Amino acid sequence: MSEGSIPLPDEAHSGNRPAWVEMVATVLIAVAAILTAWAALQHARWSGTQATEFRLAASAGTQATQASTIAGMDRIVDVGVFLQWLQAVRDDIDAGLANPGAGAYVANPQTLSGLISNRFRDEFRPAFDAWIATRPLLSTNGATTPFELPQYAPAADKAVLQLNQAAEDHGNAAQDAIHRGEQYVLLTTLFAVALVLGASAASYGASRVVC
Repeated sequence: MSEGSIPLPDEAHSGNRPAWVEMVATVLIAVAAILTAWAALQHARWSGTQATEFRLAASAGTQATQASTIAGMDRIVDVGVFLQWLQAVRDDIDAGLANPGAGAYVANPQTLSGLISNRFRDEFRPAFDAWIATRPLLSTNGATTPFELPQYAPAADKAVLQLNQAAEDHGNAAQDAIHRGEQYVLLTTLFAVALVLGASAASYGASRVVC
């Protein structure tokens, strides 16, 4: 070949990398591009999960606050009515309308205490019945009030616990989604760097062939 002439393709390749190296570089570039897109998609997915879980956590927290308010109001009603009953039964005893020593307490609708006891909330009645069965008007060995007994379990209290737990679970899930999303950001960066390096290597090889 004379000086200054352009080398033929076979001659150009003979002084550079083998053809299979170029093919491998092309495949690696394609794989890196696919993995980069996949990692970016996964990051977007976990970002959406994060937003959803935070929204659910906030909603559960709001509902827990509302349930807590309802539970507090129900408890105030129960305590208030119970205190009224205590005063009424004491008045009935003083008036001779009730006799604690005659047997278990039975609500008499003709007395004020009986009238009040018939107005107890359904959630309070099981605790009151369990408490009155211990003959608290004659003995101080049992619970001081029905509110100390396990039978007093308002549904609103259970709802508060469940909703608080749900808010915590969703918050933890959101944090996990953040962690996973950060991992995919790192993978996206690494795959993008690999793509750039592969493209640069291929371009460098091509420039050597032309020269």
